[in-house]
Amino acid sequence: MRVFPYLLARIGGGSYEHLTQVDYRELSTRTACLITRRNEKQRLKEQLCAHLFECIKNLPDQKIQNQVQNLRRDIFNQRPVKPQVLATAKPHLPAVLTSEVDEYLVFAAELQAETERAAAIYEQFLYTGRRHLQQLAHDENLQKGLVLSSQSLLNALKDYARQDPDSFRKKEFQTEQSLLKYITRMYTKTSPFSTFNNLALGTLGSLPGKAIQIDANPDTENSVVGHIRLNNNLFKYLKDLFTASKEIYPHLLLRANPTIAQEQDQYVYLTNHNNVDAFQRIPASPVLGLVLQLVQANPAGIRFGALAEEICEYVDAPAENIQSYLRQLTGYGFLEFDLGVSGTDPDWDLKLLDQLAYLAQQQVSHMAALTETLQYIRQQSSQYAQATVPERQRILNEVYQRFRNICMKLHEAAGLPEIERKTPEELQAEWLNSQKEAAHQQKENGRQAGETVLVVEKVGPAKSKEVIFEHKSSTYFSFKPEQLFYEDSIREAAVQVDAEKLSQLVQNLFGLLQEMRPFRGMADEQELMFSYFKKKYGAGSRVNLLQFYEDFYREIKKPEAEWLAKKQQALTGKDNNLLQTNPDEGVDNSAQAELNKELNPGLLTSEQLSQSGQKNKAWFQKMVAALPEISSEGINQVDLSLDFIRQVNQTPFIPAPESVGANSYGAFVQLYQEQDETGEWQLKGVLNASLAGYGKMLSRFLYILPKEVTQTVRGWNSALQPQNSLFIENGDASYFNANLHPPLMPAEIRIPGGHNSLPVAQQFPVSDFEVRVDEPAGEIQLFHKETGQRSYVFDLGFQGHSGRSQLFQLLDKFTRAEYLFSYPVVSAVNAAVEPNTVNINTEAANPEPQLIIRPRIVYQNQLVLQRKGWYVPKELIPKRQPDMSDWSYFLAINEWRQSHGIADEVYVTISQNRQQTGIDPELTKKLGRDDYKPQYINFNNPLLAHLFEKLLTKVPHTLKIEEMLPYSPDLLKINNQRFVTEFVVQWYN
Repeated sequence: MRVFPYLLARIGGGSYEHLTQVDYRELSTRTACLITRRNEKQRLKEQLCAHLFECIKNLPDQKIQNQVQNLRRDIFNQRPVKPQVLATAKPHLPAVLTSEVDEYLVFAAELQAETERAAAIYEQFLYTGRRHLQQLAHDENLQKGLVLSSQSLLNALKDYARQDPDSFRKKEFQTEQSLLKYITRMYTKTSPFSTFNNLALGTLGSLPGKAIQIDANPDTENSVVGHIRLNNNLFKYLKDLFTASKEIYPHLLLRANPTIAQEQDQYVYLTNHNNVDAFQRIPASPVLGLVLQLVQANPAGIRFGALAEEICEYVDAPAENIQSYLRQLTGYGFLEFDLGVSGTDPDWDLKLLDQLAYLAQQQVSHMAALTETLQYIRQQSSQYAQATVPERQRILNEVYQRFRNICMKLHEAAGLPEIERKTPEELQAEWLNSQKEAAHQQKENGRQAGETVLVVEKVGPAKSKEVIFEHKSSTYFSFKPEQLFYEDSIREAAVQVDAEKLSQLVQNLFGLLQEMRPFRGMADEQELMFSYFKKKYGAGSRVNLLQFYEDFYREIKKPEAEWLAKKQQALTGKDNNLLQTNPDEGVDNSAQAELNKELNPGLLTSEQLSQSGQKNKAWFQKMVAALPEISSEGINQVDLSLDFIRQVNQTPFIPAPESVGANSYGAFVQLYQEQDETGEWQLKGVLNASLAGYGKMLSRFLYILPKEVTQTVRGWNSALQPQNSLFIENGDASYFNANLHPPLMPAEIRIPGGHNSLPVAQQFPVSDFEVRVDEPAGEIQLFHKETGQRSYVFDLGFQGHSGRSQLFQLLDKFTRAEYLFSYPVVSAVNAAVEPNTVNINTEAANPEPQLIIRPRIVYQNQLVLQRKGWYVPKELIPKRQPDMSDWSYFLAINEWRQSHGIADEVYVTISQNRQQTGIDPELTKKLGRDDYKPQYINFNNPLLAHLFEKLLTKVPHTLKIEEMLPYSPDLLKINNQRFVTEFVVQWYN
């Protein structure tokens, strides 16, 4: 096992000291003291009321009993005791009880005075906190990031920053909430975006006495350097304009769809548009055969006009008809325009300039102007990276107007609809006018007819016909100025991690992940594909990849998607009879069985499925049983070792983990250093995620790192390639900026409409592959038909599978990369802690809501696998009462969180996934697009406590709270200031 020599450090955009300049310790101390005193008052109250109750029972006269009872009621309900009530009750109390009443009332009065003093201090800190937030609003790195993220907030900050907090109105409070989210993102998160968060390249070295060392330029303001690239959706828009223009597309290259195959009297092929796959069938004809022959004779492409001219030599038809026919073929995806530019290339604009030079030579209108515009934008992007905030806004607006102007000229020259050239503001104004006119006309018609007029459009029955999948791109210019650029920023810092200490940490993690290989990601899907192949074709068959894809999708994936839709419908309550929920067994019963039949129509027998489930269940039960006796009460931390996990894995249900040999892995780890009892600094870490290696999680940022990093990734990847095999990078037609990266494998797949960066000779059409199964190995395999080489496909982009095409997702199952996780171990520990608890994230939870505490899980005394967490059902979240002031709620929320041992610095998540599956949409309608992301909260800070309250209104079902780890005192330092950091660590086996 060798650790890759480069690490990527993701660093918060500002120091923790900068965020915490206001020292809230006095408020925190007073709050904690008050909570202790309030608890003591509660104890005294209960004791006194009990004594008064006993006294009342022994009083002979009903009138006297009532007088004492009035005193007891006031004390019990914590109402001020009136002097008259006290005076009439005291004579009837024993001396000891009279003294107890006096002591309690003195204690309550002192506590009230102390509470009022604390409330005044709270108001002072609230004011000071707002002043500090106004100062943070001036931070240049914050405002630079807002130029590309939220110009509306950036503009609002001007008024917010100059207002006195005492004169804040609704507008300022709304700005404050938004600002807090951005500020905390910048200072406490490590998700790279513009200048909110920075990147630094780390290396390995020998650090005697240390584990991590970061040296940086003391001039912090000048140590962050921005790197600007153009949004790749701009390229997609230009391509759509080019292919729609009769003046431009005759000069563009055409290539045949790489999947075309002839079956009897028709051509069958796969097409992709907007990343949606569809199989097409077109009747074969002599002309179509001629077109295909001429195009395939030019693997690198033939220009549209040249192809039309060649066809005219063989076919007696007007040139206009031939061109129209070719246009139809591109619309149906039979032929594809190829600009020779990849949508995953960070420098796509420079590559496009090379293509524009040819078009300009052909005297194509506006090509020279477009060339000048792209050159201007590239030059301005360099200035933008170094510019101040006002200059950035100016540059962005100028670039936007210039780009929009040239696009509108191209749009008009292409003869596209005039309405598409109108701005959103113009369209909105026209729509409002049309609504007014329609309302006025309806009113007039109603007057004339004496009743309201309803216009109903009749819709006839749909005709039964085969649906043809036609490519229709939108050519409406919908971009906003902030969508033109994306920015990454580098912090110029020398980051070094001790090689020996990091190697030991990675070795420990690798050992754990290897033990989890039976639970590896995609294993179930690969097993399903294996079983499907054997049943459908026979174990010894060789099946074209596309044939397998079409069959597998039609017979397995499509029914599965329909099944999931039905299940989602049932879980969200739209069809309560579809599924019944049993709190002890989860979703089951006969309706579930019927859905299972639809999902699994005899391809995997129930016996096979139950065996697989039983193996997992047996391991899970053994793991839970092997854990020391732990319960949810009072447990903070569970310590695990590799030896312990290996002992659990010694079971006949779980095969011994066998390494696949040469492979690459990676992880997101928040590294920190901690001194042991000898004073030696030890390397520690919090595991945020484990993933595949091969440069996958470096790829997005390679364009701003030294070239040797990319070269090293390629070299180490090639070194893992077995003899007589192919390493191929996966791809599809997705336009997603996080996928931008240079090629990292020696070859890449070519799919319809996909992105390719390598030369044509290194592009392998998807139709060149076939599928086989290896029965002894129990796996499905991919082979290159012509060479017979075993082929491995790698996903090296950032985009999640949900946004990828179905073909991309299928190809990814033929990878050598492994997705190994610690989740099975973590889940077993949580099950041991909460044995009587079912799913806490959906409405299938116990009728009695429970606050669940999950412990911190530490592995090998070095790696945290799970932070301590609190899962709070919505019903148990403390709500502000109508009579509560800000101070009262601040005190109440801190009293609540301390009663459950909730840390003062935490991250809260109000919704645990993007899709919100399994939850009634009515409960999620308040959620924003980023509400699945953890939000930093410090309960000692009045402003963040208030933000916490605002977030609570959005919680659909359960609030997740996790401790901040590493703790703020353990954050790594740069120039003696603490920064939140996270490392991308990669290793090769």
